[in-house]
Amino acid sequence: MLKWINIPGTLTQLAAGGDGDTWGIGADGQVLHFNRAAQTFNVVPGSLTQIAVGSSGNVWGISSTGEVFYFDVPFNIWRNLPGNLAQIRVGVDGDTWGLDANGQIFHFDRVSQSFEQIPGQFSTLAVGSNRHAWGLNAAGQIYVLNPAAVSASSAASQEGTPGGPGV
Repeated sequence: MLKWINIPGTLTQLAAGGDGDTWGIGADGQVLHFNRAAQTFNVVPGSLTQIAVGSSGNVWGISSTGEVFYFDVPFNIWRNLPGNLAQIRVGVDGDTWGLDANGQIFHFDRVSQSFEQIPGQFSTLAVGSNRHAWGLNAAGQIYVLNPAAVSASSAASQEGTPGGPGV
């Protein structure tokens, strides 16, 4: 029989990766990382309002001003990246997506180490892995990324894309 175990402490946000790596944010923006052996959350330097976890080593966050950070595991510090986001999502393989305050869509390019804007506009995103990304627009319409069919030159002009009618 499944049973819930109470873990001491309180959080305002909780995120767990595909491998069980679990992080949280306290009421004051304090970042916490779950220590499985001790069954407690340990404080990690930094302050965030949002956190996303794909797996160990794929932890991303957003500050209260929209700054984007990823956790550099070997150095145990948060690294700031250019850009400003309101939402961030990460897949189990580290595939990272975000939305800015206007719902504009961004994908993190690992080669250029920057966020690239993708045509469209969403109110929320969900990410699996390997560019398996989903989005909902303001009307609740559902979209799934089809990387083979999307090109920078044609995506913005296709009717029915997230940036098209009904957004």
